[in-house]
Amino acid sequence: LPDTSGEYMVYLGYKLTTLGWDVYAYHFKTNTELRLTETPSVTKYAVAIVGNTVLWVERTSYTKPFEFYTYDLATGTTRRVHTTTQEPRMLDFSGRWIAWADARFDTSGRKFDTDVFVFDLDNNVEKRISNGPAATSAHSPSLSGDLLVWADGQNNPLGAQGKTNIFLKDLLTGQKSQLT
Repeated sequence: LPDTSGEYMVYLGYKLTTLGWDVYAYHFKTNTELRLTETPSVTKYAVAIVGNTVLWVERTSYTKPFEFYTYDLATGTTRRVHTTTQEPRMLDFSGRWIAWADARFDTSGRKFDTDVFVFDLDNNVEKRISNGPAATSAHSPSLSGDLLVWADGQNNPLGAQGKTNIFLKDLLTGQKSQLT
């Protein structure tokens, strides 16, 4: 899916000339397209932009980890910022923080029981945000500045499959609250 910020839209595009998926930025005022990636990979996805910083995830082979990259539109600099062995799902980005869900602690083998994680670009630190019991799923993280909300199956009575609550966490203070 495309994302926008200021004068830019970023998106994944498949071009026959490159025979692969790449990340592109489109500048609305000049009507110009800029190709940000030129690396062959198995997959690129989850593109986002905040200000002049573009974020995406890619995997160069099925035996390699998933890699998070940023591209600074002002300087033209690409930087690998993080890696994870599990596929990051439902990615969100706020400039300082990257949030996603993955199934690295799923003991069922089905990869449905996910937890929410954040990566702090300022301090290069990953944090596990949700820590519910097995057979619950934390998902759909959404960032606004230093605030994170997500859906989580924790705090539900046994047998309440499919019921989720919404949680809020201030990523600077660490204060967490259940909203629903």
